[in-house]
Amino acid sequence: MDLVLKTSNVLGTQGSGTNNVVWVIFGLIVALAAGFFLFTFLRDKRKKRIIREDKIRKLIKSEIIQQEIILEINNLITLNKQALDEFIPSIGKLKMSEINDISKNKLKELTESEKYFKYIKSQDEFKDFQNHLQNLSQNKANVWEKICSESLDFFKNKFEKIDWNDELKEYNLKSKNQLEKLFFLKNNNDLEKTE
Repeated sequence: MDLVLKTSNVLGTQGSGTNNVVWVIFGLIVALAAGFFLFTFLRDKRKKRIIREDKIRKLIKSEIIQQEIILEINNLITLNKQALDEFIPSIGKLKMSEINDISKNKLKELTESEKYFKYIKSQDEFKDFQNHLQNLSQNKANVWEKICSESLDFFKNKFEKIDWNDELKEYNLKSKNQLEKLFFLKNNNDLEKTE
C-alpha cells in the first residue's frame, strides 16, 4: 500500500506540473488574443479619427473653393451683364458671339478645373451648386436673365453670404481684373501682350 501511495504522489505531482504549464500556455494565448484585439480596436479607432479629420479638412477646403468659384461666377455674371448693356450691334467692341464665348469658356474652365473635381463635384453637399452652375453652362450668356434667373439668384445669394477675409478679397480682385481684360480689351489678342 505504501508503494501505491508513492506512485500516486509521483503521478499527482507530475500532473500538477503539466497542469501549470497548460495554464501558463493558456494564459499566454489569452493575453496575446486580448493584446491583438486591443491593438486592432485602437488601430481602427485611430483610422476612423484620421478619416473623420480628413473629411472635415476636405469639407473646409471645399467651402473655400466654393467661395472662390462663387466669386468668379459673380464677377462673370456682373461683367457679362455690363458687356450686354454696352453691346451695340455691328459697331460695338465685342460681338454677341464673343460675349457668349467668353462666358462659356470661363464656365468650362471652372467646371473642368482640378479643384472643382476634387472639392466640389465629389461632394454631395454641393449638388445644388453644381446644378445651378451646369444650368449657366448649358445656356448662352445673353439669355441668362430670361432663362436662368433662378441660378443667377442662387449665386447672388451665395455671394452675399460669403465670409470675407483678406485672401478672398484679393482673389476677388484678381478674378475681376482677369475677366475685365477678357470682356473690355479692344482686341482680345491684346490680352496676351499684357500678361
